[in-house]
Amino acid sequence: MDLFGDWIATKNGMLDTLLAMIESGEIAHAQTRTELLAAITTILDAGRAAGDLRSDVTAEDIAAALIGIYRGPPARR
Repeated sequence: MDLFGDWIATKNGMLDTLLAMIESGEIAHAQTRTELLAAITTILDAGRAAGDLRSDVTAEDIAAALIGIYRGPPARR
């Protein structure tokens, strides 16, 4: 968990950067969402095939969780 916490701390601000890129037109929101969900689905499918993941978790569930993680306050040290 400590390593995961450190990893998340390094990602602080990533969502703000992505949102700024979308606002500026540098990347298209719909295209980014489609590509992100496709990548997550690929990972979920592999986990399901290996028997490591439940079948009822969707890419949208994971994307929502990631947004929640990235929107969290910065870690205090």
